[in-house]
Order: sequence, then structure tokens, then C-alpha cells
Amino acid sequence: MKKPAKKPSSLFLCFSDRKCDFALEEAPRLLVKAAQAHQVIYMEEPVHELVARPTLKTAALTQHISVVTPVLPKGISAESAIGFQSGLVNMLIAAKSHDKLVFWYLTPMAMAFSSLIPCDACVYDRVGERSDRTNQPPEFWDWDEKLLAKADVVYRDGKKTHGQKSPYSNTDAARLFGAS
Repeated sequence: MKKPAKKPSSLFLCFSDRKCDFALEEAPRLLVKAAQAHQVIYMEEPVHELVARPTLKTAALTQHISVVTPVLPKGISAESAIGFQSGLVNMLIAAKSHDKLVFWYLTPMAMAFSSLIPCDACVYDRVGERSDRTNQPPEFWDWDEKLLAKADVVYRDGKKTHGQKSPYSNTDAARLFGAS
């Protein structure tokens, strides 16, 4: 008897401005729960090193959670860094078999390189609002506003604050993809 083909799981791509070992202590409960049944890629902020071209450092944190760190050439312009990161995100997405793509933002600054990449659902977890944001660059607030408009679900410190404009109404992204 032929086994039915396994359906690809959803891919949760989490954009963070924190290192994984710090952030997972405060990781959204739903994101960790999503990793029980789906692929989760936790993308840290980039590092700048003496490399000829952009690359990714990848580590498996658990069976379903990978941590990636973009490695960008030292001395590149901010504009080039954004272009390189967008390319790296597209490469990550193409390399993973999935049926749904969820972008999970822990920082609005990641919108600079991911806002034009289509996803099936967008979650904005404003968990970082507990920290001092008075030293943020001016574009932080522009991206924050754009992300609030784009997000299907918004969390603040792990609690849902507003829901959906998308076809996924009356549910949150994690429940939609079987992580509840």
C-alpha cells in the first residue's frame, strides 16, 4: 500500500534584532509552540565581517528551529545591506519546502528588507516594547507604522492586541497553521 505524501509544513520566519540565546528566553509562546509542528527560522540581526560576499551562518537550535545570522561584508552601505538581506531571505524561503509562509516580526526594522516579499500571514510581536526605544533611529517609527498596517495579528508582550484584515479573520496566525 502506498503511503500518502506528507504535506509540507508551514514556514515561520521570525525577524529579530536580538541574539537568539537572549531572545528565546522571552520568545513568543506561540512561536515556540509553532515549532512543534512546523519549521521555524529565527533570523538574528546581521553581523559585519571580512567576507567577500554575503552569506548566512546557520545553526539548528532544535529539530524544528533554525537560527540564521546574515554575515555581511564590512564597510558596505546601509542600502547594500538591505539589498543583500532581502536576497538572503529569498534564498532561505526558496530552500525550504512549505505550504504557507508566516513572517513573524520582533522588530519593525526588518521591514526594510522583507516588506516586498510576499507571505501568507504577518505577525508583529511588539515584545520589545518593554525595552527603551528612545534611542531608535527615526525610520524605526516609520517601519513600525507600516508593519502595524500590514500585520494580520499584533501581539504586545505576548497578548493579542488587534486582529486581522486578511482572509484569516477570527483566528490568529498560530492557530491558523496548527500551532494552538
